[in-house]
Amino acid sequence: MLVGNLLPTASTRKLNGLTKALAKGLSGEGNSTKDGSITINELNLFLTERVKKLTDGSHSPTVTIPKTVSDFPLATK
Repeated sequence: MLVGNLLPTASTRKLNGLTKALAKGLSGEGNSTKDGSITINELNLFLTERVKKLTDGSHSPTVTIPKTVSDFPLATK
């Protein structure tokens, strides 16, 4: 069942900010150290900055990483 407007609107584009940022981050843009590996901390920083930009500041993702969890790679290029 389809409900509502199927064309993207400003608000739906903003809601897709996290998905877009996650895809970009894992595809290599989140690798701030340029070492070929994207770690959880690098991705966290990338998502925070990119989602704010994509949503004109209306969304601000937060990630809580337990102190007992060391930084680790999520993806490699």
